Amino acid sequence: MDSTGPMRVSIKAHRPDWKSELRTNCLRRVRKDRNDLLWKIRKQGLPGNVMEKVRSAVRSVISDEVEKLKQSNTENEDQEMDVIWEYQGLHAAKPAEIESEDILLEMERLVCEDIREEN
Repeated sequence: MDSTGPMRVSIKAHRPDWKSELRTNCLRRVRKDRNDLLWKIRKQGLPGNVMEKVRSAVRSVISDEVEKLKQSNTENEDQEMDVIWEYQGLHAAKPAEIESEDILLEMERLVCEDIREEN
């Protein structure tokens, strides 16, 4: 066999983009856990504080999913993941940070939509 050809890379060796993986995992988890969140909000019965509870729950989901990705990634990929925690607002945001904020807003929208449907 001729060894001058390019080496083939295994499909399993290629990991998907961590941002899209994070987005997919977060949205899947919010859809799965939103009933639990709605029950917590109903039990506490504080309608004025609903958005803060939603934001807190979404932040918790994102944090958990980032930790899961960090544990499953190699050392080099972990350094790329640390960028998420360096957010300084939209005025200084890079496209990746804006995308992370879009994930947060989409998850909040899903939960708020369910809250409205319940009322």
